[in-house]
Amino acid sequence: MSAGWIDERDCLNYTDTELTEALKKKGILNTEGWPRLSVKSGSTFDVTWRYEATHVTRGYRWFITKDGWDESTRLTRNHFQEKPFDEKISLLQPFDKHRDELEPAVIDSAVLPEGKKGHHCILLLWIVAESPMAFYQAFDVDFGE
Repeated sequence: MSAGWIDERDCLNYTDTELTEALKKKGILNTEGWPRLSVKSGSTFDVTWRYEATHVTRGYRWFITKDGWDESTRLTRNHFQEKPFDEKISLLQPFDKHRDELEPAVIDSAVLPEGKKGHHCILLLWIVAESPMAFYQAFDVDFGE
């Protein structure tokens, strides 16, 4: 997700159809949209972060698309459930006095929600403490039937 940018990052917001069409124009014919990771409801999903720069970390929030979300439109905040299905937020303040305790996690994990089926998108936010900013990771997953 490109946070609304409309430059070379625009492709980050492509639907499966838009991505497939763009790649075909470049001669890449053997793709069907974004790669999907096979997952199971209730299983643990691990994410390994590689940080280019570390920041004092407030925490992590995990969101997932609503059941029945419209896959033919570009993702927006409205596609995701209102509340995170997992979050780890530190209450330590002031943040600059707790730098050692608020280091970013190398691996963050969450238990996936029960009852999900088919294609969904997971959005993981790394929330930094020194600014109102967050960094995002998005994953296309398939829960199967």
